[in-house]
Amino acid sequence: MKTIFILLLFTSQLFSQQKIDSIINVSTRNLEIKGISEFFYFAKYCNGGVKILTKDRIDCTIEDGNVYLFWKERNKSFIRKLGLCNNTNIKIKNTVLNFYIKNLNYIKTEKVKRYQTSQNFFSTTDHTCFKKFYIYENSVSSKNEFIEYNTETDQNNPNINYISNNNLKIVMLAKLCEKIILQKKLY
Repeated sequence: MKTIFILLLFTSQLFSQQKIDSIINVSTRNLEIKGISEFFYFAKYCNGGVKILTKDRIDCTIEDGNVYLFWKERNKSFIRKLGLCNNTNIKIKNTVLNFYIKNLNYIKTEKVKRYQTSQNFFSTTDHTCFKKFYIYENSVSSKNEFIEYNTETDQNNPNINYISNNNLKIVMLAKLCEKIILQKKLY
């Protein structure tokens, strides 16, 4: 019985990722047709959790995750939440895209270290969120992601990688993206 549940969970996650990849591929083709080359996608998804739905509110997320497109067009920056609902382009300050372009090589390669409490011990959690970037440069795509829990710390069990993780460009970019998402109420 456990094997069937694990198989169903894996299959569900696989189809979810395929749906996200499909939406991103269509969006990317549209950007490339317009000649837009400065863009990236930011995805945030969590494992576990509770979702309350009402009859009058449509759930616009893509399989319990949120994917956001950030791009620069004619020296203006925009954000759009991708999903099952039709979302509009929202103009934003150039801060996020400028940071992305300036730090692209770091964002592609940096790795967030695990939550480590001492030289030999690591901490884990059964519920956390993941931050994922779909990165495009000269029509070549790559992905980089990290576990949000690894960027946190606790007074009783401090994360010795807390400072170094939070100084990574990929973590800084995620914080910039989330700040814009909150400001524009795109959650």
